[in-house]
Amino acid sequence: MMSSKSKTRTLLLIAAILLLANIALLVFCVWMREAPRRSLRGERSANGLSGFLQKDIGFGPDQMKQFDQLRRDHRNKMRPLFDSLRASKRRFYKLINDQIAGDSVMNSSLAAIGEKQQAIDREVLQHFKAIRNLCTTDQQARYDSLVQRFLGRMMGPSRRNVSSSQRDSARLPN
Repeated sequence: MMSSKSKTRTLLLIAAILLLANIALLVFCVWMREAPRRSLRGERSANGLSGFLQKDIGFGPDQMKQFDQLRRDHRNKMRPLFDSLRASKRRFYKLINDQIAGDSVMNSSLAAIGEKQQAIDREVLQHFKAIRNLCTTDQQARYDSLVQRFLGRMMGPSRRNVSSSQRDSARLPN
């Protein structure tokens, strides 16, 4: 059996180890953490499209200025489209409370949502084509091969509630 002095030493040793572990964790969390992403509206993110164009495609400063203008114009076009889609979906889901609304009203609402989504997808496609037009001929080959992977990551299935076999089948070949 341990004496009380031995128990006290053991407890002090355990407390010291825990204290050192907590200090190490605190140092790691404060000084070693990743810098926060700054892509809250307009600031470049190394993982976003700007970083992709600079790092993987090789866009220069002039091309990045042109891209920034394209991005601003694209956002200005997209904002009202998304607002309109959101409003259409709100109207559609309010049909839950409408006991009289029939299938024709539901189908009409769904058609309106589909049209708005189609307009959004059309604008996104035009945006990526406009970015491609900023590329030199050498860059266009890289852009064509890499943009599909970039878009796949952007629109890929959610990792939540998706089995690994579904995720694997949704990946684009390298």
